[in-house]
Amino acid sequence: MRTLILITAAMLAAHAMAAEDPLEQAKKRVKPLGNNRVKLGDITIDKNANSIRFPAKINMTEGLLELLLCAPHGKTHESLLVTKVEAEDLNLALILIGCKKGKVKVKEQGEDVVPDGTPLKIELEYKENGAAKLIPVENWIYNKKADHQMQPTKWVYTGSFFDEGEYMAKVTGTYIVTFHDSFTIIDLPLREAADDTIFWVNEKTVKGKDLPVELIITKLEEEKKEVEKEAD
Repeated sequence: MRTLILITAAMLAAHAMAAEDPLEQAKKRVKPLGNNRVKLGDITIDKNANSIRFPAKINMTEGLLELLLCAPHGKTHESLLVTKVEAEDLNLALILIGCKKGKVKVKEQGEDVVPDGTPLKIELEYKENGAAKLIPVENWIYNKKADHQMQPTKWVYTGSFFDEGEYMAKVTGTYIVTFHDSFTIIDLPLREAADDTIFWVNEKTVKGKDLPVELIITKLEEEKKEVEKEAD
């Protein structure tokens, strides 16, 4: 048993020193809440529901969007929401509910590809007249090309990447995008997301600037691809 503990400690130390493993420091701050729920910074992770939730606030009430969510030092001039949650915490929280990167990756901003990865549902909770309201995040986004509110869709975990030991989602403050970006943690698996003129703030439905909200991200079941067997 003692040997196993020493081996585990050595492995953790080695990971902590690895340039491309930024999760160890975040892991040390995970606090159990009971009932298979844990807290990481401002993020509550519910492993039973395969979901995470954390605070953010409305950052824009009009204009063109390239991001759904960014950090305060990110592209706030084109992000619907902003949060103080750390990039590493958000990434680890998603990993803890089983999120994995896909095979198709965005290599540069606006690249015309459909990224894949663990599918996600994103919802918003906020208070109106003292009552809690829960809505799909797409309700506050307008699809200018289709000339209507953005349809409910799945998002995908892409996880960002490291460059010379720096986690690029943290460096750029890029968390969730509506315009494909290699730096982001979550992207849109849509062709429209290769066009930076399509998604806008839905001025008819979005609430007031700086309104506090809770972002709820839930892991969805991945679609099973049927393998056709050739007839004998």
